[in-house]
Amino acid sequence: MGIQINGNTNNINAGIGSLSIEDINELDIVGVVTAANFKTGTTNVHSAGIEIAGINVLGANTPIGVGATIFNSGGAIFAGTSGVVTATAFHGSGANLTGIDTDLVSDTSPQLGGDLASNSHDILMAANDRIVFGSDALRVKHTGSHADIENTTGNITIKNDSSSSTEQILIQAKGGEDSIKAIANGAVELYHDNIKSLETIAEGIEIKKTASNANAFINLETSGGGQARINLITSSGNNRASRIDFYNQDVQQWTIINDYNQNGTNDFSIRHGAESAIRALPDGAVELYNDSNKMAETYSGGFKVSNGGELYIDGNAASGHCQLIMTRSDRSWAINNETNFRIYSVSGNNGNPTSGWTKFLEINHVGDLMPGSNASQDLGTSSTRWDNLYVNDLQLSNKGKSNDVDGTWGDWTLQEGESDVYMINNRSGKKFKMRLEEI
Repeated sequence: MGIQINGNTNNINAGIGSLSIEDINELDIVGVVTAANFKTGTTNVHSAGIEIAGINVLGANTPIGVGATIFNSGGAIFAGTSGVVTATAFHGSGANLTGIDTDLVSDTSPQLGGDLASNSHDILMAANDRIVFGSDALRVKHTGSHADIENTTGNITIKNDSSSSTEQILIQAKGGEDSIKAIANGAVELYHDNIKSLETIAEGIEIKKTASNANAFINLETSGGGQARINLITSSGNNRASRIDFYNQDVQQWTIINDYNQNGTNDFSIRHGAESAIRALPDGAVELYNDSNKMAETYSGGFKVSNGGELYIDGNAASGHCQLIMTRSDRSWAINNETNFRIYSVSGNNGNPTSGWTKFLEINHVGDLMPGSNASQDLGTSSTRWDNLYVNDLQLSNKGKSNDVDGTWGDWTLQEGESDVYMINNRSGKKFKMRLEEI
């Protein structure tokens, strides 16, 4: 059974209150059907609703009535090449729908209503595209050559949860080879070529090699006049030995610092290769060596130069002299060579020879021995005298002072002849021979 409705020429005006099409095999609607020419009596069919099983709607731009509800039970609805189907809701899986745009690029602000599951797939990022967290606070990207993790606010924390007890954080520069290992409630370990070289321990830091027959070194390399320094602080205890080796590549020479403790006996030494330089003995001396020969050492009474060595004091370039100061509680002595060689003395403990010091003796640069000041010191005393005086000509003068006889002063030279002794008056130029009596 078939019914054809020509929307262009005919109207169905049978006065039917409602139209139920159940046994019609095909309903052809030709032309444009509007609410004005598609009605039953006084009731618009599209307003009342049509129940259709297997309908073909032919023609382009064909409206199906305004507000109509169409139920498709196993058939298909075609609205032409540019038709529009409007409804308050669409039902079904949508498995057979085609031509639906799934491209999110055109959506400039897509939003997720829930968690996004990867469903066993990857999220592919192009080179230099970033994943950004927290208002541009953390950025993750790959440039195509290397990966960047950039933080702009606060700290970066890599951690296990607070309940971790045996878990580890591993950093591997090469797959399968540890570089850094952080162990919960334990050590932080550093590796070289997958061999542990350093780790923290409860007492501090331990440097070691886990490979068999491997030596553990600390190599400090400096440039531009920098200093290489290792500070070791060791606790007390017996049967311990500490050694630090420094290698000078230029001269290919080792400097070795060794601290050996065996049952409370210490022997601390510094050696250049096999040659001793400094040695500190337990409860004893500190020894200084030159070319493995002991040259100086401390002892219970002070300091001494050993093996015929010399004590050399280099000059102070800033003040133009070198100085040796010896002090005690009641008096200080100083020897210096400002311009001449001088000996000073002062009462009390005063290490500054320019403040209150008295010059006692001076030797000038040509070797003349002079008192600290004119007519101020004696050569010997009334109780302590020189034994012999060996001179060429004996110069006698009390210039600047008067004698106790006539209040004058004199300047004389005593000379020895083969058989006589002569006196020359340097003031008058007169010469005198002394009368001698043979006995």
